Amino acid sequence: MKNPFKSLFTQCARPEGFWGRQMLRFMNWCHAPLTNWGLSFVDFQEGWTMLDSGCGPYYRYHHGEHMLTPRQQEDIMNILARFGSTDGLTFDHYVTDFDFG
Repeated sequence: MKNPFKSLFTQCARPEGFWGRQMLRFMNWCHAPLTNWGLSFVDFQEGWTMLDSGCGPYYRYHHGEHMLTPRQQEDIMNILARFGSTDGLTFDHYVTDFDFG
């Protein structure tokens, strides 16, 4: 027998179908107060573009399931350097990965 809780929580990572839509509605409802609070500190400017990557991509990069290329790391370091020092800042879980398939 299929575990209903496992099926439901899989919708958090890859929402699909009816239950996926329900999960997204629930997550939006739960996260709205925190999102609104965080955005209240942003002084929006004309022409800005914002990216909400969610917690899933962060988790996958943080735990090494996805890897940043050296170029992506350099780009991120350049962005962070505009706001302060990047001395001693390194990226975890980076390995050179080759796919000869």
